[in-house]
Amino acid sequence: MPDERIPLTLIYVDDEPLVLRVTMRRIEKRYGDRVERLEFQDPSAALERLHLVMSGINSGSASAEYARIAILSDGEMPSMTGVAFLSAACEILSAPILVGACLYSGTPDLIKRAREEKFDTALKPDIDSVFNFIDRCLALMET
Repeated sequence: MPDERIPLTLIYVDDEPLVLRVTMRRIEKRYGDRVERLEFQDPSAALERLHLVMSGINSGSASAEYARIAILSDGEMPSMTGVAFLSAACEILSAPILVGACLYSGTPDLIKRAREEKFDTALKPDIDSVFNFIDRCLALMET
């Protein structure tokens, strides 16, 4: 019998194309089709896609799969900070499973701001912290 579980939809935003590509490749290798991956270099494009997805869900034309969304964002991007992006994304989404800022450990001010907003944090370049974030999301989906 085929696995009929709805996958986690992970939206990952990072302005560094190499980091984005390598991270998404490692996520694909580890999680396969359990995690649908949507990647964006531009946080504005990601917010636009979220608006489209949510308007489709609200009108009944989008799949329920998008109701299981987790968002992970780079902490520092040219057009906006990760905290600003995640805050805007949370205003669009009714209830994301988990949101997290992917930050370099040498950015204590960003880490503090992310935690003040109650965002999870994953530290770059530690891929295991990204995997831990995804594992927490998958566990929350099962509860």
